[in-house]
Amino acid sequence: MQGAWLSDDEQLVWRTYLRMSSLLPAALNRELHQTVHEISGQAVAAGLLQRLNAQIVRHQFQLALRPGRTHVSLPEHQAIIGAIAARDPAAAEAAAPLERTGGENPYTVHAELQQTMNDLVGLIRRESEMTTALKELEKYKERVAQVSAEGGTGYNPGWHLALDLRNMLLVAECVAMAALERQESRGGHTRDDFPEMSPEWRKINLMLSMPGDHITLWRQPVISLRPDLLELFESSELKKYLTAEELPAEIAAAPGTPSHSPAGAAAETDIPSTAPASTASQKATQEEKH
Repeated sequence: MQGAWLSDDEQLVWRTYLRMSSLLPAALNRELHQTVHEISGQAVAAGLLQRLNAQIVRHQFQLALRPGRTHVSLPEHQAIIGAIAARDPAAAEAAAPLERTGGENPYTVHAELQQTMNDLVGLIRRESEMTTALKELEKYKERVAQVSAEGGTGYNPGWHLALDLRNMLLVAECVAMAALERQESRGGHTRDDFPEMSPEWRKINLMLSMPGDHITLWRQPVISLRPDLLELFESSELKKYLTAEELPAEIAAAPGTPSHSPAGAAAETDIPSTAPASTASQKATQEEKH
């Protein structure tokens, strides 16, 4: 929409809309986008105000659109963001790092989170280290909640990282919980304290969800792969990821077929496949909280 055919006021509305749109819920954002393409001039502002339907936002737009203005100042921009945030909890959460002063640098938290996961939940995993990792991740939650970012919403990678940290922390906790729970080594998951594959664990998928404030882990049975589908894979590849008990008889009988550790199997013959239970990773987290 920007071009010579737009007045200063129209371009001001368009630029303000672009800045605001990153904080709006998706449905409202689509409505605003459609409005901008349907109407022009001062009607654009009217359309935006009608969608937002908030007196304080209307007041801020009237200030920004007063005659002679060619840009929106940072205080005015922040006031508009604050007005939107007051009406939408998700927007308020997204805007928090911009409004917070004296918080921790998101780049520092990001680098340290990476190092923690690399050191404690890396390529070779151990129960003691992953238990420590879960305790450390609890501390990161407090730090992530207090990060701050300078500037506004336009082209601000520091703000983007501050928002991404929440999801990074969530994924890190899920990885650590599942790795601690799975007491075997298979594929890219290597446990130094459980170095062999277990046919019992092959029957189980670890599922994680977050219905409330905390992650829940439970075990779900795996549907066995049909023999005709197994035949589509090279036997050398199947032997990397399946024990002799899991392989078709003709492949299992071939030389070089791996077998699971008898000690490991004996410890894991009674593995339930039920809905959420008190797992090893959850126990570690609960002990830390108490």
